[in-house]
Amino acid sequence: MKILMSAAGSSAATEIIRHIKRLGHYVIGIDANHHSAPLAINICDEFYLSPLCKSNDFIPFINSLVNKFDLYIPFIDEELILLCQHPDLLKTAFDKILLNPQETVLTCTSKINFQQQCRVYGLPVAPLTTSAPAIFKPNYGRGSKGIFYIEDNELIPYFLKQDGVIQNVIEGVEYTIDVLTDNDSKWVFGVARKRLETAGVSRVGEVEQNETVLSLAKECCATFNFIGPINIQIMLDKNNIPHLIEINPRLSGSLIFSTLAGFDIIDLALKLWSKETINIPHPDEIKNKKFIRYWQEYSC
Repeated sequence: MKILMSAAGSSAATEIIRHIKRLGHYVIGIDANHHSAPLAINICDEFYLSPLCKSNDFIPFINSLVNKFDLYIPFIDEELILLCQHPDLLKTAFDKILLNPQETVLTCTSKINFQQQCRVYGLPVAPLTTSAPAIFKPNYGRGSKGIFYIEDNELIPYFLKQDGVIQNVIEGVEYTIDVLTDNDSKWVFGVARKRLETAGVSRVGEVEQNETVLSLAKECCATFNFIGPINIQIMLDKNNIPHLIEINPRLSGSLIFSTLAGFDIIDLALKLWSKETINIPHPDEIKNKKFIRYWQEYSC
């Protein structure tokens, strides 16, 4: 299968692309960062420098590639928002995108919408606050961009005027759960891993199939309408109470940890999309191991 992959020159995508190629697929990479292009050219079978998502040229660019790929895997939140609702996107292109329903994308990519919907559904999202200590999260953002730790109440009025949410600080262990849902929005399988050290994406993670965490992840999947791979972030506090942090309606940047643990979410997602038979791993096959991501230089 010919797979179009965005952010192909990013550090998070590199090993994912290599894994997709090891599965026997042909990878066409796109990336708007011309500095990263040489790396993407090296690891992809084919590469195109793309316009930025916010550019008016992005959708025509995707349309121009429609006959080159069988499946398009968007890797950036801004792409998801644009692709799920843009009127000029060709239907032939839209039908070949690994993409969640529009309502799900617009809910989960907006911190404000997500907070409101979790309260409506009764999900234990981190509560809002108007006093320090607190965490401000911009309405739209990924990784740790724009997040601010508020230590002084004098700063609260300023952040109340900003576009985002102010939440209570919850201390504990943060988990990312790589989850695969089927084409009927049903839970297929999930692997939970502790985020021990982060650098935008998780740098050190440890797989631990914590039942409390997995139970909340399953509840999220029963509540929202997901299709395909997603990742859910949950904080488990010192009293073993789970708090929902966010849901990313796409592949996670560190999903390779789950793959190495025995849950090949990429292979299974591609087979589900192609309506092939899949073999779901047995829970006992998941390896509770620690994984460390390291950077490697590429000269060009």
